[in-house]
Amino acid sequence: MNYSFDHGEIMDTERTECIRCGDCCRAGSPTLHISDVGLVKTDRIPLRDLYTIRIGEPVYDNLNGRIVPVSVEMIKIKERRHGGGCVFLDETDQRCLIYEYRPCQCSAMKCWDDNEFKLRYGEPRGSRWDLVEDERMLALMEEHERRTGYGHLKESVKAIQSLGETAVEEVLNEIRFDHHIRLFAGQKLGTSALEMDFYFGRPLSETIEVFGLQVRRQMDGTFLLTTADRS
Repeated sequence: MNYSFDHGEIMDTERTECIRCGDCCRAGSPTLHISDVGLVKTDRIPLRDLYTIRIGEPVYDNLNGRIVPVSVEMIKIKERRHGGGCVFLDETDQRCLIYEYRPCQCSAMKCWDDNEFKLRYGEPRGSRWDLVEDERMLALMEEHERRTGYGHLKESVKAIQSLGETAVEEVLNEIRFDHHIRLFAGQKLGTSALEMDFYFGRPLSETIEVFGLQVRRQMDGTFLLTTADRS
């Protein structure tokens, strides 16, 4: 999963202005910076269209061309499940649905000159802690981080080779907690299912694949951990 624009793929040094062709939108979606927080608070960018990349989560870094664990939390606009690209790209006319109030990475993206984008890229990122004020949700987020942080998950996965089923059960415990806290937030706080990936990041049952594992849900609702099918 990319967490920045693949600006190298869309450079066009012959252009001098944006023609709104949609190329950068199809290349990926932006992550939000502190300066973008107001766009979320005013609902110009709804929470349902965002997800969180948590500290330690392994993601593909376009700038370096490799998978790395992120060192700071990031909030990213969701991408379309089929075909990729930003969810705010209207493919019928290649139009950005939030162009007038697009995030700073988008306004800095110029396919003929990437200097401004590189400068903006290094600015402080926004995080959930800049946006969430509900104390009940904050408590859930903190407990979720404590029990399912990627640093601990990575160590549990590494321990499978030496500890076997004991470590497998530890990984499954984290996946179960991640699953159940989403159910709890929906039932007790009325949190929309579409906003769960913002509050708690993407489900561990999905992101576990980056560690070469996959989760299968059994008929009785339990989780089965297996090696990922690379075919």
